[in-house]
Amino acid sequence: MTVRASWAAIAVAAGLAASADAAAAQTLRVRAGEHPAYSRVVIDARPGAAFDWSVSGRTLRATVSGAAQFDVTGASSRGLGRISGFSAAGGALEIALSCECGARVSRLGDGRIVIDVAEGAPRPAAQPAAAAAAASAPATPAARPAARPAVAAAQAGDVAPPAVDAGAVSPDEVSDDGQPSMTADTAATPAPPSAEPAREVSGAIAAGEPPADSPSTVAAPQESAQVAAPPEAAEPEPAPAAPSLPGDAASRIEAARQALLQQLARAADEGFLELSDRADPSAIARETSAPVDTDLPEPNLRARTALDIARDRDARLPRREPARPDNCLPAAEFALADWADDRPMDEQLAPLRRAMVGEFDRPDPEAVLAYARLMTHFGFGAEARAALDAFRSGVTAPASLSELAFIVDGETPPEDGVLRRGIDCPGPHALWAASAAASASALDPADIRLDDLISQIGRVPERLRAAVVAPIARTALDAGDVGGAERLSAVVTRGVDDLATIDPMMAVLLARIQAARGRHAVAEDALTALAQRTSPAGVEAMIELVSQRLARGLPAPEGLADNMEAVAFALGDSDLGRRLLVAAARARAATEGLAPALESLAVLAERAGDDAAAGAAAREFLIDHVPDTAHGVEYARAVLTHLALIGDGPEADAARVAVARNFASVGVENLGEALLAPALRRGDIDARLAASDAALAAGAPERALDHLDGLIRPDAAKLRALAYAALGRAPEAARAARESGDAEFAATMAWRAGDWAGAAKAGDADRRIVAAWMSGAESLPDDLRAAADESPELGVLAKALPEEGAAEAETVVGEAEAALAASRRRREAMGGLLTDG
Repeated sequence: MTVRASWAAIAVAAGLAASADAAAAQTLRVRAGEHPAYSRVVIDARPGAAFDWSVSGRTLRATVSGAAQFDVTGASSRGLGRISGFSAAGGALEIALSCECGARVSRLGDGRIVIDVAEGAPRPAAQPAAAAAAASAPATPAARPAARPAVAAAQAGDVAPPAVDAGAVSPDEVSDDGQPSMTADTAATPAPPSAEPAREVSGAIAAGEPPADSPSTVAAPQESAQVAAPPEAAEPEPAPAAPSLPGDAASRIEAARQALLQQLARAADEGFLELSDRADPSAIARETSAPVDTDLPEPNLRARTALDIARDRDARLPRREPARPDNCLPAAEFALADWADDRPMDEQLAPLRRAMVGEFDRPDPEAVLAYARLMTHFGFGAEARAALDAFRSGVTAPASLSELAFIVDGETPPEDGVLRRGIDCPGPHALWAASAAASASALDPADIRLDDLISQIGRVPERLRAAVVAPIARTALDAGDVGGAERLSAVVTRGVDDLATIDPMMAVLLARIQAARGRHAVAEDALTALAQRTSPAGVEAMIELVSQRLARGLPAPEGLADNMEAVAFALGDSDLGRRLLVAAARARAATEGLAPALESLAVLAERAGDDAAAGAAAREFLIDHVPDTAHGVEYARAVLTHLALIGDGPEADAARVAVARNFASVGVENLGEALLAPALRRGDIDARLAASDAALAAGAPERALDHLDGLIRPDAAKLRALAYAALGRAPEAARAARESGDAEFAATMAWRAGDWAGAAKAGDADRRIVAAWMSGAESLPDDLRAAADESPELGVLAKALPEEGAAEAETVVGEAEAALAASRRRREAMGGLLTDG
């Protein structure tokens, strides 16, 4: 082969390599998973692809050679604790961090890049392009003796390859595929040449090359050290070929290998196994072409991986805990994931039980606390609290421990507990405080800081996440924040393939989210299946199913009300039983009417021998029930028939007030005052206001004033003004209306009383203009002037004012004519306004 042909082959190979690089530009899939100590991101890169990354602020930026785009669809839906979002732009992947985190990066043998985001991890900054190039360029190796080509130069004739500067040849770049790149602590000493120059020259002459002083070789360009190797080293013996496999067998092996890698990656994403940061050195095959001399001197440098250097640097840095408010607890009190190991529960429980009581029946405080923490970790909150109570005299436990045990059981901690404070605390305290407040229906939706809370959920053991997160997500959903509820729920459901295996209470919440998104059929199917369970989740599913169907104007499923009443009877006088009875009454009233619903509650009260549960359900049901105005008599008859079910104690006052107001709205207002008699005897303020309203509706303003006697509040002032107006005492009505806080109502009462200055302050613009003229105002306020300029009708009214009257007349007759014309316009403009009211 001639040199010209060799260079042509090289050009063809370079073109093929460029085409291969262009074809390699692809979309890389990005996957993610959550772990207790870190959030993991995996980029499915090809082997040998160059990778670079940096952290700036709360953004981690990563680039992979050959990547045209990144598919972040799957990763974005994972709801990670330390990562708030992914974006891909300009061939780079940007990861938005939800904390001041860093990352630890490693490469797998198949090319995948693993990024573990964690607190305290390295945060390398991006380098400028020039600096990065200079930093990545290898040091120039020591010059090696040049040698002349043995055969190629002799055959080249007058054609020679371009000269190559031996000093510019760089060693092979260290690939970050497989093992991490290696770095040296000290500079390496230049190695001696592999062969002496004399031997190289003699070898060249033996191959037939002219001597060094020959004219044909003096002008020959120097070759690199690689070309200058002796002939016997340049052409090594061919390696033995690997045994070949049939095509089908090889493809099956490769398919099995890929399936295994996918399963391992998925298991790592879901936390079932941990990928090592580095490979086992003994498992790495090293191929050598010559025997290795084991009698080498000690190396004068020590090689370490970049990961080792970063870890050593982090270990030397002082760790400073941020200042924590006095009411905020340290993160160690919420480290539930550390309170147990991977062994079965019984293996960990038995030693602690034996150690709890020592010699002379003296409790071991450490063992008792470890036992309570272990039970809390596995979700047995009641057992943990029982142990703490049993050894209360000899063990001082953190106040938060028993309250955590309440939450993992789905119960509400004490109102004066430490977890009912600290919603603004940093770290995990805020998450548990939000859960405690939400379980007591005391969490303000504005206090739900989604990013901060989600970043802490990963620290909670997976089996407990539903109990902690569900109350917060319910609060967000009740406030209309469907997206927030979805984000919180996604952290719990991440990695769960079959939602039937998820916590039942979380499943009810997911059904509510489906309904909020308009997927009613999916929601009803899920709730119907859950309603078959004899558990609190089954009760919640029945209540939610009735609520969703009634909200859509549909009746409850046939027979559901009977089932609900039967379950409620078994639950007895409990909060859950009361809520179930209320839902059953709503379902029955929607299909059968109010009377059958109340009758069913009365029957349950009689069967139980105690009307506490049924009575509480009846009162709550009647407070929210809106009667049909066309069936007022039937409504009154049903309520009065079961008046004993409502009761006449203070607990019945709210229900009696609601029913009395409904009596007025359906036309039987004359029954309201009698219904309110027990509450009126106790002086209940709401009952007095409702009785005054009923008396006004019944045409008895004097009784209305009697009910309001001594009440100084805006709603009482408004009723008092209406009573005075009904009695024809307009000035007193106007004075009372000014205390109501309702400007338009006060202006209306002022108009009726002839208080023109007061009537001009609020209300309709036409009435205000006339009231301003009647009050003797010489000009209109700016807002009325602007309204008059925009409306022709209001403009006519505005012209009735003196400033808009006729121009000054020079004679008495002219002035009289102008006054008559203005008076005529006023009468026409005022129309019937003065007769209004």
